[in-house]
Amino acid sequence: MDSAKKKQKLYNSLKKRGLLWSYDTNHINFPDDILLEHVMKYGDVDDIYVACEIYGTERLKKVWEKTIKYDNRFIKLSVFLARAIFGLDIEGEDIKKAIHEQPVFRRFNQ
Repeated sequence: MDSAKKKQKLYNSLKKRGLLWSYDTNHINFPDDILLEHVMKYGDVDDIYVACEIYGTERLKKVWEKTIKYDNRFIKLSVFLARAIFGLDIEGEDIKKAIHEQPVFRRFNQ
């Protein structure tokens, strides 16, 4: 199966399970980064592996760094992704910093 068909199958699977609940999935052309963010946040491990197969681990890592890594709502998820998917040392300074930093939106709301 080519990557376009795999991407469509992944998208349809997320849509069918209601994991794209915050979007009008009938009228939007999903950007890949939003799809990948939702796969990592709300999908299961199999979804993440399929996304890695389609887009590559480095692409997922870039999306993780941009959207999930520094978000305190997803600390446990971020540690899991860092260790299990990206093979990072969770005792490393980068991960410790991400866990203990306040996201920008929270700093402004305090």
